Amino acid sequence: MSTPAFSVRDLSVTFATRRGPVTALSGIDLDLHPGTVHVVIGESGSGKSVLAHALLDLLPRNVTLTGRRFLGGEDLTAAGPGRWRQVRARHLAFIPQSPASALNPVRRLGPLLAELARARGVARSAAWPDVAAALASFDLDPERIRSAYPHHLSGGMAQRVASSLALVGSPDVVIADEPTSGLDAELIDRTAAHLAALAERGAALLVITHDLTLARRLGGTTSVLYASQLLERRDTDALFDTPAHPYVAALLRARPECGGRPIPGWPPELTALPDHCVFAARCPHVDVDAGRVIDESGAFHSQRHNPRLALIQPKVAAGGERLTLRAPGAGVLSADVDLAAARRDVDLFGVAYQGIDQGDAVAGWLSQVLGVPSRLMRVPPEHDRVTSGETPGTAGYADGHPLLVTTASSLDVMNERIAGRGGEPVPMNRFRPNIVIDEWDEPHIEDRARRINAGDIELGYAKLAIRCVVTTVDQEAGTKVGPEPLRTLAGYRRAAQGGVAFGVKFSVLHPASCPWATR
Repeated sequence: MSTPAFSVRDLSVTFATRRGPVTALSGIDLDLHPGTVHVVIGESGSGKSVLAHALLDLLPRNVTLTGRRFLGGEDLTAAGPGRWRQVRARHLAFIPQSPASALNPVRRLGPLLAELARARGVARSAAWPDVAAALASFDLDPERIRSAYPHHLSGGMAQRVASSLALVGSPDVVIADEPTSGLDAELIDRTAAHLAALAERGAALLVITHDLTLARRLGGTTSVLYASQLLERRDTDALFDTPAHPYVAALLRARPECGGRPIPGWPPELTALPDHCVFAARCPHVDVDAGRVIDESGAFHSQRHNPRLALIQPKVAAGGERLTLRAPGAGVLSADVDLAAARRDVDLFGVAYQGIDQGDAVAGWLSQVLGVPSRLMRVPPEHDRVTSGETPGTAGYADGHPLLVTTASSLDVMNERIAGRGGEPVPMNRFRPNIVIDEWDEPHIEDRARRINAGDIELGYAKLAIRCVVTTVDQEAGTKVGPEPLRTLAGYRRAAQGGVAFGVKFSVLHPASCPWATR
């Protein structure tokens, strides 16, 4: 393929605000080739308009921009304001999202538009004729526009005036930010045709839009932005027909013609983007925490207080949108997960947090199963609780750390000791581990592990797991069944900090790579 007319490498944009740094773009690579169309889509706030202004070097002073920008083969990384004015005047045409505010309010449009044409290299004698022809192609009366001031134009007329200027002077690159905003269906079709014609005449066309129908019509290549990052870039037809990234699939399903199914949850805060996939909190391929049960005062319940919690089998499906609860004798309850309800204060072992109440139907079912008034609180998408230990991490409502690791040999040696006292062996589910390792033959060798790697996943040791009375709860019956395993563990697994230990808590240092990384 030809040398790009314009390209960026590892482009990142951060705004300095009173709330802290806001990451608007992160690590963007983009090539705009002559004679091609490149469309950028995404939700509001994803970084689309910031990308347009970064390509034009028209960002405010409170911005830090890193990465490299190239005009053809020229590296503009160190270019000063003077060179950027030349680049914008001669090589880059911009159709702004709010064209009326981009026009000088105290100048008549005729002289202003002719001056812009001359800045793009059009001869003085040809400047107004070229502008007039471009205006006429958008069904505008050139003479009326020539004598008008910007405030005389409707929003749609101002949009057409700005779009018509892209036809003047044959710029190398045309950047259109929401070029069909405020237009009716007929003018949208005509604008789309004119934009496509620009590419046919050799310009590299970048169109930024939330109009997915327009994106499909323009064809070419489509990139999808979400929470400052480019999640997918593919041939437009292929992207719409067989989206690869879960976010893109969800975005396309949200179209009215596809059922208008909204994406659950919210994008992450741009002041605190996660180290892992920015879509993980809303992704249907990521396990979702079902929530936590509270009493009437807002305090969390655990099996310490009510062993019957062990009877409840929760399942979250459909990308976190649907919750199913099962318990013996109580039947099955299915309910939509509510992420839009108001937050309320909850108490997690003496620390105040926020939760999202999942409604009266769920509360009634839980209260029946547990025998006491209870409600279910969903973990808010923005919730990240920092955990302690040798390797700190984050967790939702878990009372310890994200992961508990133990080994089959540790359980075997403990059960041998219990059997030696005449007791019954204890199943592994009493300890509710996330990971059980079979191949480590030495009992409790997990105590000495400081890093665990599985593929590209890396876990870091946090602390020993100090066990409580929950380990005496029969997970099948939902009742406490005696002193084991705590009595036996007390004979050989006392921890220096107090209590008895079984298993190890780990934090996630590096999660699994998303199989739907940028394509």
